Amino acid sequence: MLIVKPYGKSSKLDKAPSRTLISNDTSYEIHHIATINPNLVIAQWISIIDKIIPKPKKEKEKEAPKQDEYRRMIGNAAWKVIIEKNLIPGEEDETALKKIWDWKISPFKTSKNCNTPLKKGKWYDTFVEKDQSIDVHSEIIAEKIYSHLYENQYSIKGDKNKPLGLIEHRSNSISRNYLREKKHVTRKWSKSDEETYKSQGDIAEAIYNLSNQKKPLRYENAVKVLYDHWPKIFHDHTGKVLNIEVVLLCWTGWRRF
Repeated sequence: MLIVKPYGKSSKLDKAPSRTLISNDTSYEIHHIATINPNLVIAQWISIIDKIIPKPKKEKEKEAPKQDEYRRMIGNAAWKVIIEKNLIPGEEDETALKKIWDWKISPFKTSKNCNTPLKKGKWYDTFVEKDQSIDVHSEIIAEKIYSHLYENQYSIKGDKNKPLGLIEHRSNSISRNYLREKKHVTRKWSKSDEETYKSQGDIAEAIYNLSNQKKPLRYENAVKVLYDHWPKIFHDHTGKVLNIEVVLLCWTGWRRF
């Protein structure tokens, strides 16, 4: 389920506490876009329906009439919830959006003369209780999908629901997911440090010499040169090789502390 890439790019502005979505040179909160962009709203609803009743496989499209029928039942009930709750605000063409919705619900033609058993998705039991049937309780199922997306995200077992809806929970997660500034302070290299490092050979020259016009440099060969060079320099007085955390914080360029 792609939230950012189809609709713009994400960026963290200077000193901003979280990532935002940039579209047409305008910055938006990711949660805001996830709840108002018509295509994204539809995609998130369809994603849940796919987990309840999967789409028929194209190569077996004539063997899954129940699959298609039940998806249509849930789809019609879900679209009714979307319209009644005004989940696609603005002046969007409802007829055009409904065509997109119907195609995503039922993308293939299916045969009506086949009794292939219904294939259930991994979230079927979460949204369809044991005493319910899709043909009778599709509206209840649609309301549960709304609750899952907008109010309290269900767990797959239905026993540990989260305090936020899936859309807000997922948007918050994306917003907070950015590279933090390094907390450690690395030491600046002195002339002595550089001489010590080069005392075991010029690593840049060693990597350069691996390539020639007939045989381009391979990434794994360059990495091997770096890997083999590390223990020659970064070890303590006992010969124990130092890990990168210790080197970044403690190493002064000499081969002993």
